[in-house]
Amino acid sequence: MKFGVMRLLVVSGVLGCFSTWGLADVTILGWPGGPEEKALNALVERYNETQGKTDHSRAKTVYFGRDDFYDRLSRDLATGSHAFDLNLLATYNVGRYAAYMDPLPAEVVAALVKIYPPAVLRTQQFDGRQFGIPTDLGLHFLYFRKDLMQQLMTDRQWRQTYADISLRYMGKSLVPKDPQQWDWDDFTACALFFTRSINPNSPVTYGTALQMKNLLFNMMLWQNTVHSFGGDWRNGTQVSVNTEPYRKGLQIYRFINDHHATPPDSMNYEYPQANAAFGGGEVAFMLQWNAAYDALNDASLSKVAGKFDVAPPPRGTVSRCTHEHTLGLGINKASLNKADAIRFLTWMGTPQSMRFYIDKGGRTPLKTEYMRDVTKPDLLKMAEYAGWYGFLMNGGTSANVLKIYEVQAAEFTAYWAGKQTQEQALTKVQAAMEGLMQ
Repeated sequence: MKFGVMRLLVVSGVLGCFSTWGLADVTILGWPGGPEEKALNALVERYNETQGKTDHSRAKTVYFGRDDFYDRLSRDLATGSHAFDLNLLATYNVGRYAAYMDPLPAEVVAALVKIYPPAVLRTQQFDGRQFGIPTDLGLHFLYFRKDLMQQLMTDRQWRQTYADISLRYMGKSLVPKDPQQWDWDDFTACALFFTRSINPNSPVTYGTALQMKNLLFNMMLWQNTVHSFGGDWRNGTQVSVNTEPYRKGLQIYRFINDHHATPPDSMNYEYPQANAAFGGGEVAFMLQWNAAYDALNDASLSKVAGKFDVAPPPRGTVSRCTHEHTLGLGINKASLNKADAIRFLTWMGTPQSMRFYIDKGGRTPLKTEYMRDVTKPDLLKMAEYAGWYGFLMNGGTSANVLKIYEVQAAEFTAYWAGKQTQEQALTKVQAAMEGLMQ
């Protein structure tokens, strides 16, 4: 959808309940479509039925179209638009928008610290200040076939074949482990074992499905390897990419791809292709976003529904970790209704309000003590992993973060495809990031 001279706002159905009230005191610009829109609409209705009456305040939601959403939001913030008081924030644009937004008041932040893991709050911070309340989280699960892993750990012949394959290809004889305990050697060895060209008795065609397309979101999946070995974007203020953790992380993907333990078109794989490979029963395990859980567990869409479980991404020599990012809501600096906007955020930043948001379809990563009665297992796992393993690279909310991921994607995928050496890729990314992170 393209926007011309007219400022088009797609107003949600929530607006209908204000027909006798006139304009709302708080206008909230949210992310259009999907469970996030439905959950936010429900939350706003809840506020208007409860605390809003006490506060003598009313709220409504508005949505830009998805096309050019972030560019449109950037222009409106930069020109001081009064069309909304609270607006969507994503981890990757906190630094881009910070100059046009107010940090959250100290009392709101103090309440958030009590209910969110620190790593989650950092996804909405820039320059040491909290700009948004996290609403929806994306992080990574290791999805694996329970039946296949159970047989691998208990079948004597499978265990012997696994040891032989790991010795032949990796130079060390490994013992199969529960995926909950994997390190990257286990990940690699299982990828080899479950690949039929290496093990003719494998019940699946390939061990895993790596997402290796030149795409920034694929870098987020891959960088779990780097961070688990102690790598980061910066050491203090110095870019630290041309380092050993990056070499190890890059080599893991290259080794698996070179040995054909991932589908042959994996250089074109992203989210849907990996889902199709795992959900179609073609591979034994994969790293994937938590958002894939529902579709993979739907028997009408997936052959592995009810047959898989999840674990955190594998451990490196330093830690076990998962990249995470969030959507959130923050305060438009140009808002004419800041007092009412803060009242809404104060009410929103409570476990009761955010649990209501979760119950209506949101994916809010509260601390686990506020999630124990959640009925969906993936939401509880999401909250646990966010608190225990979640990380964001140093500089992960900076103004140029998307450009950084794009540079990494271009150069690192070129290495995986054999179009340049590892050292060439690292040198180019290091130089580009030094310019982008000044």
